[in-house]
Amino acid sequence: MKNILIPLMLVTCSHVVSIACSCAGIPSIEQGLSSAAVVFVGVVKSTASPTPDISTTTLEGKRFWFDIHDDVRYTFDIQETIKGTLSQTVEIATKKDGAMCGVHFEIGTSYLVYAYQRKTGLRTNSCWRNRIMDFEAQGEVIELKR
Repeated sequence: MKNILIPLMLVTCSHVVSIACSCAGIPSIEQGLSSAAVVFVGVVKSTASPTPDISTTTLEGKRFWFDIHDDVRYTFDIQETIKGTLSQTVEIATKKDGAMCGVHFEIGTSYLVYAYQRKTGLRTNSCWRNRIMDFEAQGEVIELKR
């Protein structure tokens, strides 16, 4: 029975299309600073996700359903601006899902955030140097200011 199941599983699994986040590596502090439009320390004030809008597409003959509004937006109260010009609050968008390089920020938690500019506003992803403000992040902030 095992001899039949394993080849059957391999044939079945070989037709699955996988879409996942793939980073070329987290950039150095210098690379992160030069690539980002803004770098700041802020506390997450709120989060919002748009109403799902389910759509379909066909890829390699297979039909897929997806939410075309797959972003989540976080509003940060700015504690310190390291690069760029920001008001007291800023909205940052990211993908909802970690498999799509999305970042999950906790409300009430302070973060060091690197973001880039798009037509739709500021964005970030898990391939950037975003992190909770801890001892290491405090050291990074000091280095960023040099």
